[in-house]
Amino acid sequence: MSKPLAFIPEPKYIPVSITGAKCELNCLNCRGRYLKTMIPAKTPKRLKEVLLRHWLRGGYGALISGGFTRKGVLPISKEFIEVIKYVKKETNLLISIHTGLISKELILELYSADIDFIDFEVPPSNNFLRKVKNLMDHDVNMYIKTLQYMLTLRKDFAIPHIIIGNKYSTSNEELRVLEEISNLNPCMVTVLAEIHMHKGIEDLVTRVINSLKHLRSIFRG
Repeated sequence: MSKPLAFIPEPKYIPVSITGAKCELNCLNCRGRYLKTMIPAKTPKRLKEVLLRHWLRGGYGALISGGFTRKGVLPISKEFIEVIKYVKKETNLLISIHTGLISKELILELYSADIDFIDFEVPPSNNFLRKVKNLMDHDVNMYIKTLQYMLTLRKDFAIPHIIIGNKYSTSNEELRVLEEISNLNPCMVTVLAEIHMHKGIEDLVTRVINSLKHLRSIFRG
């Protein structure tokens, strides 16, 4: 049996941006270009329309994301959360949210809204936060603590994401963060391998493969 080369969730699972193409943070690895591929829903009314129409057309789920503030969070208001709560009550649509480093209060609001899970990016190093994310006052430990709190609510409430192979983090730093994540025992981890075609790519691919092997050894199942 041949193996799939890629998994493309659309059109059953759609990405929605509540900020349109706008992003204050302007991360080095995105510069807002990923937002342009998402369905814009800049008001609660528009978000409700998009989600309900998707459900009526046979959609399975939606990722709610958007541009982050300069503090590294998705600016999701109570009005947006009320829409999500309504959609979850009226449909079986699966809803995930890419939040950034949000407060405990907002985490509890999203939990009460009955969202399915939070897509939570954990940086591979402090240098990555500074050079790629433009977050000078943040550190990896802040994200680990926030992830830990999310997982106390429900073990599948947060799905940690981590980028490996980035030039602003080392293999040892990546492995150390992966170990910290594994200690929290999440139900799933998403690893994004960043591989650019340039001189020295063989070493980079080896580094990524070794990280993935280590990942498999610490996450059993």
